This record gives sequence, C-alpha cells and structure tokens, in this order.
Amino acid sequence: MNDGRGPADMGQTELHYTPARRSSRRSSGGWLKGVVALAVVGIAVAGFFLWPVNMAKAIEKGMAAQKAAESMLAQGKMTMTMDIGMGEQKMDMPMNIVVAKPNKVAMSMGDGKGPFSVRMVCDGTNLYMDIPMLGKVIQAPAPKTLEEMSKSQFSSGMMGMGAGGGSGLMPGQMTKEDIASIKSGLPKGSDWYKTLERPDGTRAATITTKDGTTLAAWLDPSTGLVYQVAMDMNGDTMKKAAAKSDPKGAKALGDLNMKMRILVKFDKLELNGKTTADQFKFSTSGKQVKKVKSLDDLKNPAVLLGR
Repeated sequence: MNDGRGPADMGQTELHYTPARRSSRRSSGGWLKGVVALAVVGIAVAGFFLWPVNMAKAIEKGMAAQKAAESMLAQGKMTMTMDIGMGEQKMDMPMNIVVAKPNKVAMSMGDGKGPFSVRMVCDGTNLYMDIPMLGKVIQAPAPKTLEEMSKSQFSSGMMGMGAGGGSGLMPGQMTKEDIASIKSGLPKGSDWYKTLERPDGTRAATITTKDGTTLAAWLDPSTGLVYQVAMDMNGDTMKKAAAKSDPKGAKALGDLNMKMRILVKFDKLELNGKTTADQFKFSTSGKQVKKVKSLDDLKNPAVLLGR
C-alpha cells in the first residue's frame, strides 16, 4: 500500500489550435493561457506528492483547530478485533460524539446493549457513564473543562484505549503534550496497517505517545484533522503503556495473553457545528446509579464493580 496518493482523476487538458488567419496578439494570448494552465496543474500535482514536509505541524494544526472550536460533531464506527487465546472475536460499533464548550459531551459507542456498549453524557453539572455490561450508571461531578475531562480516567476507557492506557483515539482528546514523536507513513512491524483502506484525501502518519503507545493516523493534509486511527496491540505493549500511566494497574494485568486491534473511522467530523440542549440530557430513571466524588475515584476498578 502506498502512503502517497495522487489525484483520483486528473482529467484531460484540451489544447486548441489557433488558425493562422487570427491576429498574432490573440494567438500568443491563447498559448499563454495554455502554458499557465499546464504550469498550475504541474505545481498542484508536485505539491500534492511533496506535501507534507512536516506531518507533526499538520497534526498540531488540526489539534489547535479542535481546541479553538466551540463545538465538534463526529460520526463513525469502531471496529475491535480481540483474541484472548480462545479464537478471534470481531465487533463493529457505531459511534456518535457531540462536544460543546466549556464542558458538555454526549458520546455513544455500540448499540446500547452489547458488552462493549457505553454512553457518556456530561450536561455541564454532572457527568454520567452508562455501562450496560456493569448494569449501572456511574455519576460524577462534571469537570470544568473539556481538557480536564479528556485527561481523566473516566474518559480514557471510554475513548477506546482498553487496557493500553494513555490518551485516546477520539478527536480532540490528544494534545501536543501527549505526543513523543510523529513520522510520515505507517507504523513498522505490523502488516495489518497496510491492509486498511485509507479515507479519501488523507495521508498516513505514525504517532508515538509519551506513554509508549504507537498508533496510525490518517489525516487531511490541508486541515490536519484526523479521520481514521488504528492500533495493533498485544499483552506486552498494553502492559508497557499502562505501566507508564498506572504502574499498580499494570501489575494487576499479570500475564496478559491478549491481542487487540482497534480501528476508528469517522465519516463526519465537523467543527463549530450547531448543538442543542437536548443532546446533553441524560435520565437516570429506572437505572442503578453509583455516585463518586471525583473522576479520580475511577482509577480503582473496585469502584466500577461496586465493591
């Protein structure tokens, strides 16, 4: 698979012959327009293949745009493939995200019934995580800002990182401070990345975070916005990443004989789109609610399990 991509259809440029009986001024004008047109096309093609010289700057541009935006709407799908020594299991889960400053979020993953389905809503006062697998809703005081929320243990699991720890796959969650390095092209060591379809108009980059997580990101070169992210993890890589963010939690993983591949693709990603108050409403009626004093309480798995 090639990380560079030329225009899907260059089309054909039609050159018109100017009859000799026309004046020399009109003839030279026609040739000049043709030369200029060819030059513009040539520059555009060359620019497409040579850009970007610095993928890090492109991604930083996208992150800055998301941070500055008053709202963000995203729709897509997460595909998770997992093998814990009992055969490979694959799950496709639709995803919807609505974010509005200063601290409102409505996010859902899955159909609301499956084991990995989760819904998270922050109405500005309280933050709720509805986890059907646990049969309960976790309620915590709302963080004051989206940045505070994205750094919390509460949202890191929701953001698709599983046991790997670290900053996640969702748009707007990762910041410049989380990143150790950015390189053009796909991560080395796994041919799986090469089998993935690249969204139109994007280019691939390898991002390594400071907690040791490596992921592939496909971004729009002109905006820096990321439309697809993939991670290929095993027990060792999960434990190493978790050890940097939560050493005690990493030890609790023990011998983790697991392989996990996560692919997140967004078909829609809109900054400064319109949001409504109804999108951030959550009802606890008929649900078992577990209240915690702060998001830090969720670093203890026993809190989630109700012990």
